[in-house]
Amino acid sequence: EGIEPPNNRFQGIVSMVKKKNYNILDPRKHEFDTDFSDFKRQIKEVEDQLNSFLDGKFEKLTTSARMLELLGKFENLKLKCLRFNLKGKYDITLQKFMQEVEQVRQNYQANYLNPPLERNMPRISGA
Repeated sequence: EGIEPPNNRFQGIVSMVKKKNYNILDPRKHEFDTDFSDFKRQIKEVEDQLNSFLDGKFEKLTTSARMLELLGKFENLKLKCLRFNLKGKYDITLQKFMQEVEQVRQNYQANYLNPPLERNMPRISGA
């Protein structure tokens, strides 16, 4: 689905941290401080990559139903880094839904007295 690159990167970061073989509680070792700051930087990059991925996927969607489906999937991840971006996407989805409802209303108003008929359909129902 396209989310593999951030996931693979995250898995790589986690495996690098697990491979460290020094005692992180030893105050004489300063390797942890540099490794931890590098870890935080890399995680921030993965979070940015996830937000960019969400933005890219969201822009391609044309219906509010698909937008809600995508947002639900990202909401299930329960990541703090996505909360702000998701809130904005919900606002956009609501606006899109309102546009869709307005289009249906306009279509109904234009055609309710003389609805378009499919080919070979009777002009009066029940006939």
